[in-house]
Amino acid sequence: MMESILKFNVGGKTFGVDSEAVSQILRVSDITPVPLTNDIFRGVSVVGGKIVSVVDVGLCLDLDKTDKESDTVRLITFNHKDDIYALLVGEVLGITPLSSENYEPSTDENAKIVGYYKENGEICQIVDIEEILKDIEVLGFSADKIEKFGEEEKEEGNINEDYLKFLFFRIGGELFAIDIDEVKELVFVPDSITPVPESKNYVLGMITLRDKIINTLDLSALFGFGGVKKNSQNRLIIVQNNAKKVAFCVDLIEEVKDVEKSAIEFVPENFKDKRIEAIYKDGSGEIASIVSGAFLKEIVNDYYLDEEVDNDNLQKEYSSKENFMIEVVIFSIGKEEFAIGINNVQEIIRYSDATPMPDSPEFVEGVINLRGVVIPIVSLQERLGFEKNITDKTKTLICNIQDSKVGFLVDDVKEILSIEESSLSTTKSNDALFDEIITLDNGERVILKIKINRLFSDDDLERLKMVENKGG
Repeated sequence: MMESILKFNVGGKTFGVDSEAVSQILRVSDITPVPLTNDIFRGVSVVGGKIVSVVDVGLCLDLDKTDKESDTVRLITFNHKDDIYALLVGEVLGITPLSSENYEPSTDENAKIVGYYKENGEICQIVDIEEILKDIEVLGFSADKIEKFGEEEKEEGNINEDYLKFLFFRIGGELFAIDIDEVKELVFVPDSITPVPESKNYVLGMITLRDKIINTLDLSALFGFGGVKKNSQNRLIIVQNNAKKVAFCVDLIEEVKDVEKSAIEFVPENFKDKRIEAIYKDGSGEIASIVSGAFLKEIVNDYYLDEEVDNDNLQKEYSSKENFMIEVVIFSIGKEEFAIGINNVQEIIRYSDATPMPDSPEFVEGVINLRGVVIPIVSLQERLGFEKNITDKTKTLICNIQDSKVGFLVDDVKEILSIEESSLSTTKSNDALFDEIITLDNGERVILKIKINRLFSDDDLERLKMVENKGG
């Protein structure tokens, strides 16, 4: 028999668990909900830098849902099968020694209650933690090696060697593009940029990105335009050469899309402007200048901030870390942030109305024609249980799922980030939709990474292919 119990209140009733099994008792920090999971599983939270799955004890015991906003609510954490879980309870009452004369084993068929402890006229029901988790699907997340994620992304991405992926942006009203392989991250412009005295007009100053100081350049001014017009659409494109990084500020990001190699016209070697290596004309006839990768690397070498790194070991250091990074597209739906691996995303385009298709699956909004290819459009908002909301920020992610292309509507695309191993946790579940979680900003940002090939069943994929064939 257990020696002592931790007592807590849920739904106006008193319960207890073996105090030896408890790791910590904590105030409730932010809990990030995980869509399409059992209601009992309230979401995930960051505790001591680790991802913790949160289970609502009240709902487990057929009581009311616990109000996580209450001042008395606490998380009781414990280890289970090498992962960390937390019970969400209404109030922690204290630890009580357990005496055999006041303890009565349960004869109830409800195996979640293993016994009753009577003290001062009050009955405390003893809960079996193992039984609470036994019949519900909860996700345990733990740190894992990241090498395998790169392999999985490549397998799922169905990379077409006849295409190149470019990030399109505007400076000075003109359209430019950068090979996505040159882009390490795409982030918002911070509120504070520290000026660099006596610098050239295109040097905006220094920013701090995850504890690293990075020089920031105005790409518009660098190309001889009037400089970036400051507004909420400005973005920073982080370019990295070995371990060196520089941020380039642009007016706005247009889209990320695959471009046929045959549609790219490389400029002659004697072309005067060495900053441009090729030209691309899109379907509308607009011309995009493709920025030279060699030019970008040259600028990075000239303007990166050394921070006392041993230059002789830069290449070696970067090569050793390169295998431990993945790139993701981060987007928002409602108040939550989600991510998809960059190799799964063929393009990011602005929202356009889809053409309804008769007899299409209920989850298909319609189809669009993207350069002669019919693509079914699915509201990822509704697919994940959110309300569909179309605004001027709505984007469509064109993704590859097995042999199909599907467009997903999202509220907004926020960033493209390189994720380090220390920021990623994964579940041991083989069929979880959200099988990885990204934590940024010391745990203040929790981002669910979607395994997109698990968004649809095999039957759903067959129905999507039928929609493609009808539209074609």
